[in-house]
Formats: sequence, C-alpha cells, structure tokens
Amino acid sequence: MAVSTGFIGLFYEEHDEEPQRIFDPQDSRAHRHVPADQLIVYNPHKQVRQLRDMNPYTGQMSVDSRTVVVSIDGACRGNGTPSARAAWGVYFGPQSMLNASGTLDATLPQTSTRAEIEALSQALDIIRHDVSEDHSLVHYHIRTDSSYLANTFSTWIYDWIKNGGMNSQGKRAAHFEVLKQIHERLDDMTYGDDGGMTFKFWLVPREENKEADALASQALDGGSGANRIVANAEFRNVLGLIASVRLDEPPRADKKAASSMPRVLAVSLNRLPFFDSAYGSLLTKLRTSSVFQRVEEGQSAIQQAWTGKKGHTNERRWC
Repeated sequence: MAVSTGFIGLFYEEHDEEPQRIFDPQDSRAHRHVPADQLIVYNPHKQVRQLRDMNPYTGQMSVDSRTVVVSIDGACRGNGTPSARAAWGVYFGPQSMLNASGTLDATLPQTSTRAEIEALSQALDIIRHDVSEDHSLVHYHIRTDSSYLANTFSTWIYDWIKNGGMNSQGKRAAHFEVLKQIHERLDDMTYGDDGGMTFKFWLVPREENKEADALASQALDGGSGANRIVANAEFRNVLGLIASVRLDEPPRADKKAASSMPRVLAVSLNRLPFFDSAYGSLLTKLRTSSVFQRVEEGQSAIQQAWTGKKGHTNERRWC
C-alpha cells in the first residue's frame, strides 16, 4: 500500500511499507487526537520536551517518558551574496541548558541549507554527549521546517549512497559527504553497540519552529562571525572539570575571607543578560553573604576553579 503524508512540501516515492525516519502526528493512533497545544510538554527535570499521547480506547492522555522533541533550524543573512553569514539553532525547551546556537565556520558554504544541516549535526552531538546518558530517553523526534532534510533522511539518502552520491538527475548530490556522515551517525545511534535510539523527522510549518529560528538569529546577532554556542561541549567540559576540583578548600589568596564566608562560583557562558534577569534576587543574596565569583568563558572557569585569582570586588568577572 502506498503511503503519503499530510504535510505540504514533503514528498517521497511510493513504498510498500511506512517510510523511514518520518513522524506525522496525524498518522499515529496515539497522537492524532491529542490537541495540538497539548501534544508537547516540557520536562524541566530532564531539560527536554516530550510527547503526550492518548490511549485510543480510554481517551486518557499521558506523557511518553521515553520521548524527546528537539527543534532545529538554520538562518542566513545575505543568502547568495559574498557577505552571506549563516547560523544554526537547536532548541530542547524553554531555558533548557541543552539549547545551543552558533555561526557556521567560515570555511563552510554560508547558506540556509548548510546551516540547517549543521543544526542537525549539532543536535546529534548534544544527544550523544548529554541526553543519551539517560537510557530512559530513546525515541527522538526532530522538528524541522526543512522539507529538504526530511526528504533526505527519509528517502533520498538511500538512493544517493547506492548510486555513489549521484542524484536522480545524474548529478552529484549537494552536500553528499556530510549528509552521508550524518546518516551513518543516525544508523550507529540506532543500531550500533551503544545505540538503541530511534529518530524521526517531524516536518512542521515555519511558524511552528520559531524557537530554533530565534536561536539561530541570536547567533547571527552575536557579532564578528565567531562561533557563539549557548550550551556546548565547552560548557560540559567546564562543568566536568569544576566538579573534580575541591572547592571547599579555599585558595590561598582568599583564605582569610573564605574562612568566614562560603565561596560561590557561577558559570554563565554567553548568557549574562538571562542569568541576571532570571536569578537577580538570588544574586543579591549571594553577593552579600558569600565570596561570589562569576565567569563567562570556559578557560576562565577552569582557571578560577583551580587557582581562585583574587579580584577587586566580591563579584569577579573574566571575559
């Protein structure tokens, strides 16, 4: 039986079985009757959004604790011009520490398509390094407004690989090498020794992908074209190193002050305005009752955790 989709812009050839890596709530008995505004719910404990399903027999709704919904998007300003700049965004949920964004490396094509590919690659990195350690999370739904990505990883990539990277017009498929690498990563995360995960692409209208688009736009607004990652490997490494340091033993330069006041080290990489607005009242208490230190860059956090350089005020900043 041929299978089709309800989303405009998503096309795949007829198959005898359901196409791979595609999720459409309207084609799912467990999801088609869940109101759209209740289909996704944020889990602050796990820092991810999850799907809510409905028992088709009882009509009772519940959160599927095995699922993760992640939105990705790419943005480009000056597309097609020599001054074009592109960026990517990955959104796991409101104020999630897993959210990430960045500009494309200058050596890559500065296009919206390449930015969308990078967003997917970065999302898989975060899933692999941060999310997959929670073995209860196994079903990943990747929301995108790119029919190109949905088509590529549900249908086209199989034919391209079989034909040595050539598309149906007999031409080299654009971005074939990086797309093949991502396809192999998806297969490894699904079928590999450390796999066990499933991945489905969920094509949504552009207006339903605003959060990931906003993250990509924020990266472009970051200036100078340097990679501007909100939550990334650097942040993870910093936390890992800080966790290994004995902060209860005060550094020599601050031993006198620390003898009567606790020491607090806050790491707020690239999110200083958010940090201040979200934790303003807490900051006030910390500044008056502790030796409060804040760093905004990874190496500074590591250095401060080890050495505790003395500053001129109780609030210390290194940029």
